[in-house]
Amino acid sequence: MYLNWLQIKRDLVDIDGWNELVSKLEASDLPRAKKMKTDIIAMPNCYSVVNGENYKEIKIADETGFHRIGCYPGKGNVKDGIISGRKAFMALERRFKRYYGQSIDKAFSGGKYRDFYLQINKCIPSPVNYVARECVDKFVKDIWSADVSSAYPYQLTKSLPTLHGATVIEGRAKPTEQFPFAFYVNSHHMAIWNEFDSQDFGKEFEFYPNFFDKLAKWNHNEDCKDERTILCPRADLEAEKAMQKTILRLYYGRNKKPVYKEYLNKSTGYLGKIRDPNLAHLLAVVRGRQVNLMLNLAHELVSQLRWPVLIATDSISWNGG
Repeated sequence: MYLNWLQIKRDLVDIDGWNELVSKLEASDLPRAKKMKTDIIAMPNCYSVVNGENYKEIKIADETGFHRIGCYPGKGNVKDGIISGRKAFMALERRFKRYYGQSIDKAFSGGKYRDFYLQINKCIPSPVNYVARECVDKFVKDIWSADVSSAYPYQLTKSLPTLHGATVIEGRAKPTEQFPFAFYVNSHHMAIWNEFDSQDFGKEFEFYPNFFDKLAKWNHNEDCKDERTILCPRADLEAEKAMQKTILRLYYGRNKKPVYKEYLNKSTGYLGKIRDPNLAHLLAVVRGRQVNLMLNLAHELVSQLRWPVLIATDSISWNGG
């Protein structure tokens, strides 16, 4: 049965409550699933356990319904997360400054570009969240899945835009080698030279527009008559190398220091902070590239006569082997 576990209310318990629940489940007749093929496929009458160092979670599917119980060891019944997005970003930025000598803001942005990044903030694509309608509330066999490891941080290791040297063009200007990043501030789209144009997302498939609720909210207008383009050049090569080194050091050190994984995941979300989104152009590029990657994977699966049944940000599931 297809079920979006994120829509199931999660109950938080402390470590004692967690241990007690695990003991009860192990002593019960309810079988433990070795591994769910995907987070939103719920097997009937079973439970699964994620027993991480920083976060633990139990998912239960039985005759009473679906239940989700989480635990942050040592934190008790506390708010989501151990490290805030701000603290995670500061940890990432300290490492970046060590390699580059300047803050991420100075390298890629700055307060004098406030008018630019407030407009670009509306061009950030929404992640792909797709479920095949014909599979909802049904048991489906022969499901396979794959995830992109550290999807958003990975996108930060590629070429990045800077607001230094950015320019404004009236109308819809295409990105070029000199200005590889284009943000269309009235239609709320974006494009990267030789990579993608977000206007093309979903033109061939149902996977994106039918489930992109923010299209209506953000009033995406494909035929915008009064378009305005912010063109951004590529950032300084040394700044890009410093970002790559920062991300890779955290990524390859995350097994010995699990907190590094939180630094990676939460700092990328902090790029689009609400109060002063001075790095919105970085988040837009990260999100756009990830959406493009997942839609290309969906295209590839269909070309192989495999049909996607779920796409959730950085995870894709399909049937057909």
